[in-house]
Amino acid sequence: MDRVKNLTTLEEVKVFSDPYRMKILKCVLEANEPMTVKQMGVALGEKPSKVHYHVQKLVAVNILVLDHTENINGIIAKYYLPTAESFVIKMDDDVKKSVSKSDIEGIFGNVFDLAKETFGFQIIKAEDYKKRHNLDKMPPSTKINGGVSFESIYVTEEELKEINRYMMDVFKKYEKDDNQGNKKKCDLLFAYMEEFDKE
Repeated sequence: MDRVKNLTTLEEVKVFSDPYRMKILKCVLEANEPMTVKQMGVALGEKPSKVHYHVQKLVAVNILVLDHTENINGIIAKYYLPTAESFVIKMDDDVKKSVSKSDIEGIFGNVFDLAKETFGFQIIKAEDYKKRHNLDKMPPSTKINGGVSFESIYVTEEELKEINRYMMDVFKKYEKDDNQGNKKKCDLLFAYMEEFDKE
């Protein structure tokens, strides 16, 4: 399994950006082991036939891959794994020309909807979050169980790459549970998008 897979074609991006397929991919990534369509269906509370259709779409663009098969009571069970630990949309200029602003916003919207489902609260601007929760008056020792912020930043192409590398390193460093018993699962959302030229 690769660490990162770049999604460079319009077909890859469209298959990946479907919210239901994102749930399937998230399910298999979190399992951290190959899964059958039936196992995915159980984990997602869905019928295997529905899951199977979307798994085949993910396989067709090499986001999921058949890892191995097992003969279970005369039935061949197929086990799938993601081809990478994380997926990055990295379209070249020619592909970008065929993608509309609403397509890109839809992709990001699907990711945020999936995140909102996990986090269970709305995404608000950092300054509003600070005001609402009086963070400026909060003692440093105060326990915070969750939070989210949204800010615009101004960076060069190289600085953006540096931020992205840093976040990927953070994900890699903390993705595994060391079974020490003192760690809790924390969902982390990271996203960036360059503004479209205003014409």
